[in-house]
Amino acid sequence: MTGRREAATIGWVEAARGGCDPRALEDLWANVPEPMRLSRFAEWSVPPQFAGAFCHDGTWRAGVDLSPLPEPMRREVVWCVFRIIELGGKIPTPGLSMLVRRLGEVIADRAGRAPASLLGLPVPEWCQQIQRAVHRRSGRLPAATTMTTIRRLLTRMMRLLVTASDTGPWWQRDHWNPVEDNRIPLRDHEPMGRYSVRFDRIGTRWLRRGLQWHCKVGLDTGVLSWSTVHRRIVAVGEFDGSWPVAGSMGRGWPMTRPGCARSCWISSVICAPVRSPGAAAPASGCRRRRCSAWPAMWSSSTCS
Repeated sequence: MTGRREAATIGWVEAARGGCDPRALEDLWANVPEPMRLSRFAEWSVPPQFAGAFCHDGTWRAGVDLSPLPEPMRREVVWCVFRIIELGGKIPTPGLSMLVRRLGEVIADRAGRAPASLLGLPVPEWCQQIQRAVHRRSGRLPAATTMTTIRRLLTRMMRLLVTASDTGPWWQRDHWNPVEDNRIPLRDHEPMGRYSVRFDRIGTRWLRRGLQWHCKVGLDTGVLSWSTVHRRIVAVGEFDGSWPVAGSMGRGWPMTRPGCARSCWISSVICAPVRSPGAAAPASGCRRRRCSAWPAMWSSSTCS
């Protein structure tokens, strides 16, 4: 993950963190198989059907001890480990061991003032607390490579948690990941189904939200495929980037009349994914859903 992409992901996690339902952890914990509800991930404790997902080194025999963590945080870590495996990923055991050990140091260092949940602090704040705890203990800051490993794994876990715990509409998120969020409609055998899309590249707020609704309705009705959503975001991103120099694009460019630009774009692009009466319905078994009613928030957009 590049620095710019990682920073965007951390920003999205922070924005979504406030909309998470704390009660969702109970449902997430219920989905973890009983044999994986462990207080220590080790060679001798992990069930054989999950053992192959752990990438380990010489420290694996001692395992990763979760007991220093508060109970809610321990459950979150266990669920994240299980969820990564469920999605076909691998668990970097040395990195997991570093993260859990440093989190335990922060919990002990703050003496009851530390959050009981991973979502209790932003990723950058967790990293600062970890550096502070290590410095108090050893007189030195942790190595940059160590912090990179910890930050990336922590970001991955928190991204999974906010995706599973967010109570808001999925289509209003700036990051869409169909692998982690099965509410996103996909056609069967989608060739790009493991790729995510980012709407935060579009700076104009109403344009970004309009495109999100456009893509959501298109996926629901089958007018758009996931591959097309990728291309739409790229195209609209270029359109959005041209607005500051709208005067160079010729006479009559709608940027000179923002209300008209918004109305024209909504009517010509967002209204496009409306299924005609004779169109075929989505195939059974796919993740698409029927289009919901047109939202009133767009109906009042007129040229000015």
